[in-house]
Amino acid sequence: MISKFAESYYSIPMKKHGMVPDHSFFEGMVGCMLSTTPKDHYKNLEEGIIVIKKSKTFGFCKEGVLVEGESTLVKSDIVIFGTGFNGDQNIKDMFISKYFHTIVVGSTSTATPLYRSSL
Repeated sequence: MISKFAESYYSIPMKKHGMVPDHSFFEGMVGCMLSTTPKDHYKNLEEGIIVIKKSKTFGFCKEGVLVEGESTLVKSDIVIFGTGFNGDQNIKDMFISKYFHTIVVGSTSTATPLYRSSL
């Protein structure tokens, strides 16, 4: 019952910004899939400092990112991939360059390949 109250409370700002996960709060809790947001996260979303774009495909260019389904360029200094819980699998074939593929995906012996050699 407490998890339903927590889910209702936390889902209000998440719904507003299209961030509600497919699983319930309880499933996330028992599956260790809960995360926290940084201080002022929702305020920064409101002010446009952080912009969330969902897309299956995208492309980089000198000025920013081209997002599938959008006619205008998203000017950006930093791009953060929110790939879900199997991030290494989700971006496995994203990079043509062997160098970037190795940095992002890593080898099977690395525990957290997504964060190795990345800023």
